[in-house]
Amino acid sequence: METNDILTPLTDKDHFFKEPIEQYRAGWQRKWLESYSGYADKYKDAFNILTAFTPDSSYNKDQLAYPIMFLARHIFELRLKELIQLCNGERVIFQKKRHCKILNLLNSFKCKSIPKETKKQKEPTHSLSSLWQEFDSLYMGEKNKQYLKVGKLINELNRLDSKSDTFRYPIHKDGTSTVIAEFVDIENFINVFFKVDSILVGLEAELNQAIDSMSNI
Repeated sequence: METNDILTPLTDKDHFFKEPIEQYRAGWQRKWLESYSGYADKYKDAFNILTAFTPDSSYNKDQLAYPIMFLARHIFELRLKELIQLCNGERVIFQKKRHCKILNLLNSFKCKSIPKETKKQKEPTHSLSSLWQEFDSLYMGEKNKQYLKVGKLINELNRLDSKSDTFRYPIHKDGTSTVIAEFVDIENFINVFFKVDSILVGLEAELNQAIDSMSNI
C-alpha cells in the first residue's frame, strides 16, 4: 500500500486508547457501565441515531437494515438479562452484587423464590427464547395480553437469530447463508421494536421500584 493512498497516515502517536484522557472527550461514563440496563440504554441511543431517517434516505434504510436489527436484538438480550437479575433481587455493580432482602422482595412483588441451595450458575446464553423463558418462570406479576405478546415477538426474533450471529455475519458457522429474507419492512421492524422495548423497560422499572422499597426496610 502506498502511503500516498491514505487520507491521513498513521503515526507512532496513534492509539485506540490513549492516556491521559481529556474529560470532555471521554467516550463513556462509569454510571451506565454498572448494569445490563445501562448498556441497553446506550445501545438504544445508537439505535435511535441509526434509525433517524430522512425522507430521502431509502438507500440507507436498505443498507442499514442488518445493523439496525442486530442492535435491536442485542438490546432485547440485555433487557432480559437485567430483568432476570432484578427478579432475583440483585443489581450488578462491577464485580460486586448488592443484595436486597430477596424473600421480602419475592413476597411483595410476586417473584418466585429459588432456594439458595438449589441455585446453580447457568451457562451464558444468547438465546432470547431461553432468557424470556427464565424470566417468565420467575416473574409472577400480571401477565396480560401485552406481556404475552412480548413473549411471542421475542420468540419470533429468536427463531431468526438464536445465537446472535444472523445479523452480524454473512454466513452461519455451518456455512449456510444468514440472509433471512429478500425484503424486510425495516420501518415496521423499528416500530415494533419500540413497542416491545417500552414494555420491557416498564417491567424493569417495576422491579427496580420493588427492590428500592425493600432496601429501605
